[in-house]
Amino acid sequence: MKLLSALPVLAIVALASLQVSVSSCSKENTDTLVVRDTVHITDTLQLKDTAMTTAILTSTVWKTQESRWVRDNSSISYYLRGGSGNTESLDIQTLTFRADGTGTHYNADGFTVQFNWQWLNNEQTSLKYIDHYPSPTGDHTVIWEHIVYKNGAIKFGEYVTQSTTKLVGYSIWIPVAFTQNANLRLD
Repeated sequence: MKLLSALPVLAIVALASLQVSVSSCSKENTDTLVVRDTVHITDTLQLKDTAMTTAILTSTVWKTQESRWVRDNSSISYYLRGGSGNTESLDIQTLTFRADGTGTHYNADGFTVQFNWQWLNNEQTSLKYIDHYPSPTGDHTVIWEHIVYKNGAIKFGEYVTQSTTKLVGYSIWIPVAFTQNANLRLD
């Protein structure tokens, strides 16, 4: 009978030791996750300036946004529409090109002059216009080279031959309708 009364105690001790041995067992459980991600991105977007065309040139009246020039190898001038450090004012100057090869130049001095113009190459990156000033001033020949049309603006190098003056410069012209400067500046 003593054995029967000791049986519950033995069962509790056996269960407790089993519990300790099970809980003290350690098993290393390693889950390995290997992620391989190979992404190849190829960007074939080519940003190009829009080619200048007669349609673009004759579609609007143009005004100076920014201009830098040297007159007679001696004086350097600069203008930026809305700028504070301008050496000359070109605020009122405009050019209107017409498809028939004529145009109107309202110059910085407030004079309106008629001109004739033509492309100088098939790529339409160079043009010449001749302002027809009355005597004694006479004609002014203006050459635009390396013409780029970007962000609605025309950017070009220029040189002007007048009867008594030579001018070399670099300019950006924008449509008169623009109320703020184009996102384009002289380098």
